Amino acid sequence: MITLIISLFAMSSIANDGSVASCVSYDEPHHLYHRSNEVTDYIAAIDSGDLVSSDGASLSGFRNILRQDRVNVHNGHSTDSIETPDSFFTTPERRALFESMNVVTWCYEPLEGLAGRIESGTVAGYLEVTVFESTVHPGNYFIHIATVG
Repeated sequence: MITLIISLFAMSSIANDGSVASCVSYDEPHHLYHRSNEVTDYIAAIDSGDLVSSDGASLSGFRNILRQDRVNVHNGHSTDSIETPDSFFTTPERRALFESMNVVTWCYEPLEGLAGRIESGTVAGYLEVTVFESTVHPGNYFIHIATVG
């Protein structure tokens, strides 16, 4: 089980799905990153193929869509040449961690708005997703999501 590490975040709020949504300011160093190790990072292009499950059912919730994006990439179904593979979400068990990971964004791009664009498939550009593991609590992961391009 992933433990919530709220005390490390600059600002925290509860997202629509009940998870902790946090943001960090771009121009100030943050303890969150000093107490963690980067596990992997990748570029995701959210398209219509990511909005439906492998069996064709419509997906809801940005976490399910991010998970399906990784399914499509690792199964060779991604059609965007900009997308990159990752070394973490290679198994269904690892992709299931999307459900419990804390999500961090830049404060100028709050998660609620970004999540809505992911869910509707209207992200302008691409997503840079970075997975971190806590050095204080090994086995606890969080993801940082930012738009690029």
